[in-house]
Amino acid sequence: MDLFDSSAFEERLLSAHADGRPVVFLVGSGLTCPTAAGNPGVASVATVTARARDLLGTMAPASLSPGADGYQEVLRAVQGSRGPEAINRLVREAVLESCPGGPSDLRARAVRGDEAACDALAKEPTWWALRAGITALGELAVLAPEIYGRVVLTTNFDPLISVALRKAGARFYETLLPTDLSLEQTRAEGCHVVHAHGYWSGSDTLHLPAQLEQPRPRFEASLRRLFGQACLVVLGYGGWADGFTRALFNVLEDGGAFPEVLWAFYSTNEVDIRRNYASLLRRLEAGALRLRVTFYQGIDSDLVLPRIVQRLRVPAAPPPPPPTPPQTPPLSPGAPKTQ
Repeated sequence: MDLFDSSAFEERLLSAHADGRPVVFLVGSGLTCPTAAGNPGVASVATVTARARDLLGTMAPASLSPGADGYQEVLRAVQGSRGPEAINRLVREAVLESCPGGPSDLRARAVRGDEAACDALAKEPTWWALRAGITALGELAVLAPEIYGRVVLTTNFDPLISVALRKAGARFYETLLPTDLSLEQTRAEGCHVVHAHGYWSGSDTLHLPAQLEQPRPRFEASLRRLFGQACLVVLGYGGWADGFTRALFNVLEDGGAFPEVLWAFYSTNEVDIRRNYASLLRRLEAGALRLRVTFYQGIDSDLVLPRIVQRLRVPAAPPPPPPTPPQTPPLSPGAPKTQ
């Protein structure tokens, strides 16, 4: 399984535009978390895990596994001793870290779960800290709505995709899916933003293995139909054991289906990618051997997506016309003719 670079990834996304092939983005937390340079974003898994431990105090597990496993362990403990609303409050606090400009009264009401306050915050793009990649995603939906602006799938709870679409002037509508529902049951004009693990306001949020791995046959069937009709571009998503990956694996293992998947890894270290994502790569191997899955490394969405926007705004100059052959000047009247 080859790992291609960011130049190849950029060209493939642009060629989809040239070919008229719709692109569906699947976006994970890698596009909304804080950056190493200090740019704000939705609080990371490590930060939420630490806050959950502080909330539990002496009820917190004595030790936690690293990464996502520890996050799920501590939230399971919060569920048992504080209830689901405590988890949703942790989510709202995490999301609001990406909204540094929001008025303090609205922020306080949003933390308490006031849906009207959450909606008011989400409707003002200038209050949110949008990274360049998310901003470019909204701009792509305006520049080429039939290619890049049909569907954006996300496992994130935050409203940043919709905020970016609103900032760019794109039409959109949202579907919140903490339970089983077919995507075709929601229809409107504009980009369809699908929150597959729930939403920070007016919805439960899915975190624990039992929630993520629950059977969702209608949702997965609609995803299989969607994946078979478009080029799926995976950004900032590590591949949870959930309906997304189940539906994708099933389509890739179906010899009669012809999807295309571009899976982008942020890391530039091939050894690390093969080690850290070994289980995911094994499940995607069938599709890779059919050349239906292509892997890319070193994909920084904050760099690549804005470059694609720029190239769409400023098309390449057409090739110069061929040189005009020299022409013999006409003879003046009375001039002698050559023999």
